[in-house]
Amino acid sequence: MTSLYCKEMETSLLGMLMVDSSLIADCLLAKTDFGTVDHQLIYKAIASVYEEHNAVDPILVAKELDKMGELNRVGGSDYIYQLQAPIVETESAPYYIHEILKMSLSRQTSALFAKAQQRIEEGENHELVSAEITEAIQEMESIQKGYEGITAKELENMEIPPAKWFIPDMLCEGLTILAGPPKIGKSYFCWNMALAIACGGMVFSEIELEAKHNVSYLSFEDSPALLKERLPQISNIMPANLHIVTDISGSKFDALGLGMLKKHVDEVKSEVVFVDTWAHVSPAVEQKGTAYDIEYEMLKPVQRFAHEHNIALILVTHTRKAVDMENSFNRIQGSTAMQAGCDTLMMLSHDSGSKTLHISGRRILSDQLAFTMDDGVWCLEGNAVEYHKSELRKEIKSLLIEAGNEGLSYGDIKDLTGKNDSHIKVTLRRMVKDDEIEQPKIRGKYFSKDEDDDISL
Repeated sequence: MTSLYCKEMETSLLGMLMVDSSLIADCLLAKTDFGTVDHQLIYKAIASVYEEHNAVDPILVAKELDKMGELNRVGGSDYIYQLQAPIVETESAPYYIHEILKMSLSRQTSALFAKAQQRIEEGENHELVSAEITEAIQEMESIQKGYEGITAKELENMEIPPAKWFIPDMLCEGLTILAGPPKIGKSYFCWNMALAIACGGMVFSEIELEAKHNVSYLSFEDSPALLKERLPQISNIMPANLHIVTDISGSKFDALGLGMLKKHVDEVKSEVVFVDTWAHVSPAVEQKGTAYDIEYEMLKPVQRFAHEHNIALILVTHTRKAVDMENSFNRIQGSTAMQAGCDTLMMLSHDSGSKTLHISGRRILSDQLAFTMDDGVWCLEGNAVEYHKSELRKEIKSLLIEAGNEGLSYGDIKDLTGKNDSHIKVTLRRMVKDDEIEQPKIRGKYFSKDEDDDISL
């Protein structure tokens, strides 16, 4: 059995249709959905017999094939009887029909991609060919797929493999959007993950990884020469299961581009794919509806691709300068479709000497994590709120020690740290309460308690 054809499944279904002809009325298959000519002919004969007699058996099917002049071609009467003979149940028929439809769609899709690549090589317009391919695939899916559903009881009894985690509580299978301002180190952050996932061991100097996984990194903004300089800064091991792609000849993540990505993922068996950046592969779609509608239409096939292949697909993008105090993720470039159309959101931001990773997702609890970066190596420092609270205390203490007997007013500390009013006020009050610093006069200056000099009251 391959992803394109299963002889055993097709022969079993043909036998079931001759055992229980009531299955034919609900069978969505067309003759061409079968993978071989002999099976196509047998199915055509079964459908013709059912239409004429409202019943089917091997004798009638053999007679129909003989009338068509195709009986010997399919293997004779004996082969028709052999199809029915081993069938003892037909409960699996709906599943077989569904799987044969999927394989048929895969064969047709592969044929379309092959033809499209040939047309492009012959000089036809890439965008025009891609648009035609997309329309053809959508039409096939709408015809063949229809509505598929299960009952709650069936869901309860289904054996569904657990989601694959590549970095515990951080990176799971599905579509991830990773955003951040220019030059914050997004690519370095991704390379830290990519190298660690490929090598196994430790990531961000803190998180233990359970296993190695094949990784692909689509790097469109860094040349091979630059990567050769940078990657050894992060790891002294260059793994053979980390596959780097720096050029896809201008292809976008439309139907044709995702077909090329599928071929790559299948060939190298990648489980994690980084795309740096989304702007290089975002497809052109029909400009209908709102900005949300347009961007959601772009992301939907990419998310589906990640789900169908059980991989983690990370799209790197940018953030806006505007700050949204209610929802940090609203800083991600584009509409809120960037948030709705993915499974996990990651956003990096600057925070006084360190970086903060805002993270949220369908399987991930919302959190803020503090990181530091030194020469390309990212290190996890812990919860961002606690870490930055600790860092602010250290900064205030250092400023007061440096000020000595002169002390510093609230305004001085606010200006020197660059923090907002409420944050400074709360931290100063707690530091006085914890006996780290002192404020001899109400609304007066603050002093370090480490100073031996006498402070006049």
